[in-house]
Amino acid sequence: MKKMKLYLKSRYLTSGFLTGRKKGFTLIELLVVISIIALLLSILIPSLAMAKEMAKRVICATNMKGSGVGFFIYASDNDEELPLSMYMMPRKDGQDGMVYPKMDQPFYAFHAFQVDSSAPSGAKYPNYIRPWATNPAGWKLAGTKRMWGYGTLFDAQIVDNPKSFYCPSVPRKTQDRFRYETYSNGHPWPWWDVENAGANGWQENVITSYYYIPQSKTKTLALNSNGVSVDASMAALKATDLKPGSVLSADLMAKYYFAHEIGNRRGINAMFADGSVTYNHQSDIFRHEIFEVENVHYLPAVFRAVLKGMEGDTSYMDMIDLP
Repeated sequence: MKKMKLYLKSRYLTSGFLTGRKKGFTLIELLVVISIIALLLSILIPSLAMAKEMAKRVICATNMKGSGVGFFIYASDNDEELPLSMYMMPRKDGQDGMVYPKMDQPFYAFHAFQVDSSAPSGAKYPNYIRPWATNPAGWKLAGTKRMWGYGTLFDAQIVDNPKSFYCPSVPRKTQDRFRYETYSNGHPWPWWDVENAGANGWQENVITSYYYIPQSKTKTLALNSNGVSVDASMAALKATDLKPGSVLSADLMAKYYFAHEIGNRRGINAMFADGSVTYNHQSDIFRHEIFEVENVHYLPAVFRAVLKGMEGDTSYMDMIDLP
Protein backbone atom coordinates (compact mmCIF):
# COMPACT_ATOMS: atom_id res chain seq x y z
CA MET A 1 0.00 0.00 0.00
CA LYS A 2 2.86 2.33 0.85
CA LYS A 3 4.53 1.56 -2.46
CA MET A 4 1.29 2.33 -4.29
CA LYS A 5 1.04 5.75 -2.60
CA LEU A 6 4.65 6.55 -3.46
CA TYR A 7 4.02 5.53 -7.09
CA LEU A 8 0.91 7.74 -7.42
CA LYS A 9 2.71 10.66 -5.81
CA SER A 10 5.55 10.27 -8.24
CA ARG A 11 3.19 10.24 -11.22
CA TYR A 12 1.34 13.28 -9.88
CA LEU A 13 4.55 15.26 -9.54
CA THR A 14 5.94 14.30 -12.94
CA SER A 15 2.67 15.18 -14.65
CA GLY A 16 3.36 18.85 -13.93
CA PHE A 17 0.39 19.67 -11.69
CA LEU A 18 2.62 20.46 -8.73
CA THR A 19 5.72 21.55 -10.61
CA GLY A 20 3.82 24.15 -12.70
CA ARG A 21 4.85 22.64 -16.00
CA LYS A 22 2.17 22.13 -18.70
CA LYS A 23 2.12 19.57 -21.41
CA GLY A 24 2.10 21.31 -24.88
CA PHE A 25 0.58 20.27 -28.21
CA THR A 26 2.59 18.12 -30.50
CA LEU A 27 3.28 19.25 -34.09
CA ILE A 28 0.83 16.69 -35.43
CA GLU A 29 -1.91 17.94 -33.11
CA LEU A 30 -1.33 21.54 -34.24
CA LEU A 31 -1.47 20.53 -37.90
CA VAL A 32 -4.72 18.67 -37.32
CA VAL A 33 -6.30 21.70 -35.63
CA ILE A 34 -5.12 24.02 -38.42
CA SER A 35 -6.48 21.64 -41.04
CA ILE A 36 -9.86 21.51 -39.33
CA ILE A 37 -10.02 25.33 -39.12
CA ALA A 38 -9.06 25.64 -42.80
CA LEU A 39 -11.75 23.13 -43.74
CA LEU A 40 -14.38 24.98 -41.76
CA LEU A 41 -13.39 28.29 -43.36
CA SER A 42 -13.56 26.79 -46.84
CA ILE A 43 -17.12 25.74 -46.06
CA LEU A 44 -18.23 28.92 -44.29
CA ILE A 45 -16.76 31.64 -46.54
CA PRO A 46 -18.77 30.69 -49.67
CA SER A 47 -21.86 30.36 -47.51
CA LEU A 48 -21.29 33.84 -46.07
CA ALA A 49 -20.74 35.26 -49.56
CA MET A 50 -23.96 33.65 -50.72
CA ALA A 51 -25.86 34.97 -47.71
CA LYS A 52 -24.50 38.48 -48.37
CA GLU A 53 -25.53 38.33 -52.03
CA MET A 54 -28.97 37.02 -51.11
CA ALA A 55 -29.41 39.97 -48.74
CA LYS A 56 -28.44 42.38 -51.54
CA ARG A 57 -30.83 40.58 -53.87
CA VAL A 58 -33.67 41.14 -51.39
CA ILE A 59 -32.78 44.85 -51.15
CA CYS A 60 -32.72 45.01 -54.94
CA ALA A 61 -36.16 43.40 -55.18
CA THR A 62 -37.48 45.84 -52.55
CA ASN A 63 -36.08 48.77 -54.54
CA MET A 64 -37.75 47.51 -57.68
CA LYS A 65 -41.04 46.88 -55.91
CA GLY A 66 -41.15 50.38 -54.47
CA SER A 67 -40.37 51.98 -57.82
CA GLY A 68 -43.02 49.82 -59.46
CA VAL A 69 -45.61 51.25 -57.10
CA GLY A 70 -44.24 54.66 -58.01
CA PHE A 71 -44.82 54.10 -61.72
CA PHE A 72 -48.48 53.32 -61.12
CA ILE A 73 -48.87 56.29 -58.77
CA TYR A 74 -47.40 58.51 -61.47
CA ALA A 75 -49.85 57.06 -64.01
CA SER A 76 -52.82 57.61 -61.72
CA ASP A 77 -51.79 61.27 -61.30
CA ASN A 78 -51.29 61.81 -65.05
CA ASP A 79 -54.35 60.48 -66.85
CA GLU A 80 -52.91 56.92 -66.83
CA GLU A 81 -49.83 58.01 -68.80
CA LEU A 82 -46.64 56.20 -67.79
CA PRO A 83 -43.21 57.84 -67.61
CA LEU A 84 -41.41 57.82 -70.95
CA SER A 85 -38.90 55.10 -71.78
CA MET A 86 -36.06 55.73 -74.20
CA TYR A 87 -36.36 52.10 -75.26
CA MET A 88 -38.61 51.74 -78.34
CA MET A 89 -40.68 54.84 -77.58
CA PRO A 90 -43.59 54.98 -80.08
CA ARG A 91 -44.95 58.07 -81.74
CA LYS A 92 -47.76 59.62 -79.78
CA ASP A 93 -49.47 61.09 -82.83
CA GLY A 94 -50.68 57.67 -83.96
CA GLN A 95 -48.27 57.35 -86.89
CA ASP A 96 -46.19 54.21 -87.35
CA GLY A 97 -42.61 54.08 -86.17
CA MET A 98 -40.78 55.43 -83.17
CA VAL A 99 -39.87 58.90 -81.98
CA TYR A 100 -36.18 58.27 -82.59
CA PRO A 101 -34.66 56.00 -85.26
CA LYS A 102 -32.54 53.85 -82.92
CA MET A 103 -34.78 53.42 -79.92
CA ASP A 104 -34.75 49.65 -80.45
CA GLN A 105 -31.43 49.39 -78.60
CA PRO A 106 -31.88 47.92 -75.10
CA PHE A 107 -29.25 50.05 -73.40
CA TYR A 108 -31.48 53.12 -73.70
CA ALA A 109 -33.86 51.56 -71.19
CA PHE A 110 -31.77 52.57 -68.14
CA HIS A 111 -31.47 56.28 -69.01
CA ALA A 112 -32.91 58.70 -66.45
CA PHE A 113 -31.73 62.19 -67.49
CA GLN A 114 -29.79 63.79 -70.31
CA VAL A 115 -27.01 66.22 -69.41
CA ASP A 116 -26.82 69.73 -70.83
CA SER A 117 -23.13 70.03 -71.67
CA SER A 118 -23.43 73.82 -71.88
CA ALA A 119 -24.29 74.08 -68.18
CA PRO A 120 -21.54 75.42 -65.88
CA SER A 121 -19.35 72.86 -64.15
CA GLY A 122 -20.81 71.66 -60.85
CA ALA A 123 -24.35 72.70 -61.73
CA LYS A 124 -26.93 71.02 -59.52
CA TYR A 125 -30.19 69.41 -60.49
CA PRO A 126 -32.21 70.48 -62.40
CA ASN A 127 -30.00 73.21 -63.87
CA TYR A 128 -27.86 70.89 -65.94
CA ILE A 129 -30.61 68.62 -67.31
CA ARG A 130 -31.10 69.27 -71.02
CA PRO A 131 -34.55 70.60 -71.97
CA TRP A 132 -36.51 69.52 -75.03
CA ALA A 133 -36.06 72.02 -77.85
CA THR A 134 -38.72 70.59 -80.14
CA ASN A 135 -41.99 68.74 -79.85
CA PRO A 136 -41.19 65.32 -81.37
CA ALA A 137 -43.93 63.16 -82.85
CA GLY A 138 -46.79 64.71 -80.95
CA TRP A 139 -45.25 64.62 -77.48
CA LYS A 140 -45.85 67.73 -75.40
CA LEU A 141 -42.25 68.00 -74.26
CA ALA A 142 -40.99 71.37 -75.51
CA GLY A 143 -39.36 73.28 -72.67
CA THR A 144 -39.47 70.38 -70.21
CA LYS A 145 -36.48 68.42 -68.94
CA ARG A 146 -35.25 65.41 -70.87
CA MET A 147 -35.97 62.58 -68.47
CA TRP A 148 -37.22 59.02 -68.62
CA GLY A 149 -38.34 56.20 -66.37
CA TYR A 150 -36.84 56.35 -62.92
CA GLY A 151 -35.74 59.95 -63.44
CA THR A 152 -39.39 60.91 -63.85
CA LEU A 153 -40.25 59.35 -60.47
CA PHE A 154 -37.52 61.41 -58.82
CA ASP A 155 -38.55 64.63 -60.54
CA ALA A 156 -42.17 64.10 -59.49
CA GLN A 157 -40.99 63.41 -55.91
CA ILE A 158 -42.86 60.11 -55.92
CA VAL A 159 -39.66 58.22 -55.07
CA ASP A 160 -37.41 60.72 -53.31
CA ASN A 161 -34.60 58.31 -52.41
CA PRO A 162 -32.60 57.85 -55.62
CA LYS A 163 -30.46 55.12 -54.04
CA SER A 164 -33.39 52.82 -54.68
CA PHE A 165 -32.73 53.22 -58.43
CA TYR A 166 -29.45 51.33 -58.10
CA CYS A 167 -28.83 47.64 -57.41
CA PRO A 168 -26.58 47.11 -54.35
CA SER A 169 -24.94 44.13 -56.07
CA VAL A 170 -23.28 46.30 -58.73
CA PRO A 171 -19.48 46.04 -58.22
CA ARG A 172 -18.15 49.26 -56.75
CA LYS A 173 -14.74 49.26 -58.46
CA THR A 174 -15.59 48.32 -62.03
CA GLN A 175 -19.11 49.59 -62.70
CA ASP A 176 -19.00 53.26 -61.79
CA ARG A 177 -21.61 54.33 -64.30
CA PHE A 178 -24.24 52.07 -62.74
CA ARG A 179 -23.67 53.26 -59.17
CA TYR A 180 -25.57 55.90 -57.24
CA GLU A 181 -22.33 57.47 -55.97
CA THR A 182 -21.32 58.35 -59.53
CA TYR A 183 -24.24 60.75 -59.83
CA SER A 184 -24.39 62.15 -56.30
CA ASN A 185 -20.85 63.18 -55.34
CA GLY A 186 -22.09 65.19 -52.38
CA HIS A 187 -24.84 66.86 -54.41
CA PRO A 188 -28.51 65.97 -54.50
CA TRP A 189 -28.96 63.28 -57.12
CA PRO A 190 -28.61 63.56 -60.05
CA TRP A 191 -25.32 65.39 -60.49
CA TRP A 192 -22.49 65.07 -62.99
CA ASP A 193 -19.24 66.87 -63.73
CA VAL A 194 -20.27 68.36 -67.08
CA GLU A 195 -16.66 69.27 -67.89
CA ASN A 196 -16.12 65.56 -68.51
CA ALA A 197 -19.39 65.07 -70.39
CA GLY A 198 -18.88 63.99 -73.97
CA ALA A 199 -15.61 62.15 -73.40
CA ASN A 200 -17.71 59.01 -73.61
CA GLY A 201 -21.27 58.75 -74.85
CA TRP A 202 -22.62 57.48 -71.54
CA GLN A 203 -21.18 60.49 -69.71
CA GLU A 204 -23.78 62.69 -71.37
CA ASN A 205 -26.52 60.92 -69.44
CA VAL A 206 -27.47 60.04 -65.89
CA ILE A 207 -28.37 56.38 -65.85
CA THR A 208 -29.67 53.84 -63.34
CA SER A 209 -28.89 50.15 -62.88
CA TYR A 210 -32.42 49.02 -63.74
CA TYR A 211 -34.04 48.70 -67.13
CA TYR A 212 -37.41 50.42 -67.48
CA ILE A 213 -39.38 48.54 -70.16
CA PRO A 214 -43.13 49.26 -70.12
CA GLN A 215 -44.16 46.82 -72.84
CA SER A 216 -47.24 47.56 -74.92
CA LYS A 217 -49.89 44.94 -75.67
CA THR A 218 -50.79 46.57 -78.99
CA LYS A 219 -47.70 48.05 -80.65
CA THR A 220 -44.87 45.74 -81.73
CA LEU A 221 -41.67 45.95 -83.77
CA ALA A 222 -39.80 43.16 -85.57
CA LEU A 223 -36.21 42.84 -84.36
CA ASN A 224 -33.59 40.77 -86.16
CA SER A 225 -30.05 40.08 -84.98
CA ASN A 226 -27.75 37.10 -84.65
CA GLY A 227 -30.15 34.62 -86.17
CA VAL A 228 -33.05 35.61 -83.95
CA SER A 229 -36.25 37.26 -85.12
CA VAL A 230 -38.41 38.63 -82.34
CA ASP A 231 -41.67 40.55 -82.39
CA ALA A 232 -40.81 42.97 -79.62
CA SER A 233 -43.34 45.09 -77.78
CA MET A 234 -42.84 48.82 -78.06
CA ALA A 235 -43.06 51.03 -75.00
CA ALA A 236 -46.56 51.35 -73.55
CA LEU A 237 -47.90 54.89 -73.40
CA LYS A 238 -50.43 54.28 -70.61
CA ALA A 239 -50.77 51.87 -67.71
CA THR A 240 -53.84 50.43 -69.42
CA ASP A 241 -51.66 49.61 -72.45
CA LEU A 242 -49.26 47.39 -70.48
CA LYS A 243 -48.93 43.85 -71.73
CA PRO A 244 -50.07 41.40 -69.01
CA GLY A 245 -47.34 39.05 -67.86
CA SER A 246 -44.56 41.13 -69.40
CA VAL A 247 -41.43 42.45 -67.69
CA LEU A 248 -41.79 46.11 -66.68
CA SER A 249 -38.36 46.58 -65.11
CA ALA A 250 -35.28 44.39 -64.70
CA ASP A 251 -31.69 44.30 -63.50
CA LEU A 252 -28.92 44.85 -65.99
CA MET A 253 -27.81 41.81 -67.97
CA ALA A 254 -24.71 41.91 -70.12
CA LYS A 255 -21.15 40.67 -70.20
CA TYR A 256 -19.67 43.25 -67.86
CA TYR A 257 -22.79 44.43 -66.08
CA PHE A 258 -24.45 41.33 -64.70
CA ALA A 259 -26.36 42.14 -61.54
CA HIS A 260 -26.43 38.93 -59.45
CA GLU A 261 -23.80 36.25 -59.82
CA ILE A 262 -22.39 33.65 -57.45
CA GLY A 263 -19.90 31.24 -58.94
CA ASN A 264 -21.34 30.00 -62.22
CA ARG A 265 -24.93 30.94 -61.39
CA ARG A 266 -26.31 34.12 -62.88
CA GLY A 267 -29.73 35.68 -62.42
CA ILE A 268 -31.69 38.92 -62.24
CA ASN A 269 -34.65 40.42 -60.43
CA ALA A 270 -37.52 41.40 -62.69
CA MET A 271 -40.71 43.32 -61.99
CA PHE A 272 -43.76 42.40 -64.05
CA ALA A 273 -46.68 44.46 -65.29
CA ASP A 274 -48.82 43.36 -62.32
CA GLY A 275 -46.24 44.80 -59.89
CA SER A 276 -44.84 41.45 -58.72
CA VAL A 277 -41.07 40.95 -58.47
CA THR A 278 -39.39 37.61 -59.18
CA TYR A 279 -35.78 36.42 -59.16
CA ASN A 280 -34.86 34.21 -62.11
CA HIS A 281 -31.66 32.21 -62.65
CA GLN A 282 -32.78 29.56 -65.14
CA SER A 283 -29.71 28.12 -66.83
CA ASP A 284 -31.48 27.84 -70.20
CA ILE A 285 -32.06 31.62 -70.15
CA PHE A 286 -28.83 32.94 -68.67
CA ARG A 287 -26.47 30.78 -70.68
CA HIS A 288 -22.83 31.71 -70.30
CA GLU A 289 -22.04 31.48 -74.02
CA ILE A 290 -24.57 34.26 -74.66
CA PHE A 291 -23.23 36.65 -72.06
CA GLU A 292 -19.57 36.06 -72.92
CA VAL A 293 -20.08 37.93 -76.20
CA GLU A 294 -18.73 41.48 -76.28
CA ASN A 295 -21.46 44.13 -75.97
CA VAL A 296 -24.27 41.60 -75.87
CA HIS A 297 -26.48 44.29 -74.33
CA TYR A 298 -26.45 46.06 -77.71
CA LEU A 299 -28.16 43.12 -79.42
CA PRO A 300 -31.90 43.87 -79.26
CA ALA A 301 -33.15 40.46 -80.40
CA VAL A 302 -30.99 38.64 -77.84
CA PHE A 303 -32.18 41.03 -75.15
CA ARG A 304 -35.79 40.40 -76.10
CA ALA A 305 -35.24 36.64 -76.24
CA VAL A 306 -33.99 36.76 -72.65
CA LEU A 307 -37.02 38.81 -71.59
CA LYS A 308 -39.35 36.36 -73.30
CA GLY A 309 -37.60 33.54 -71.46
CA MET A 310 -38.26 35.28 -68.16
CA GLU A 311 -41.88 35.72 -69.22
CA GLY A 312 -42.21 31.97 -69.74
CA ASP A 313 -41.33 31.47 -73.42
CA THR A 314 -37.82 30.02 -73.76
CA SER A 315 -38.20 28.93 -77.40
CA TYR A 316 -36.28 31.96 -78.68
CA MET A 317 -33.20 31.04 -76.64
CA ASP A 318 -32.53 28.00 -78.83
CA MET A 319 -32.55 30.22 -81.93
CA ILE A 320 -29.68 32.43 -80.81
CA ASP A 321 -26.63 31.88 -83.03
CA LEU A 322 -23.87 34.09 -81.68
CA PRO A 323 -20.46 34.39 -83.40
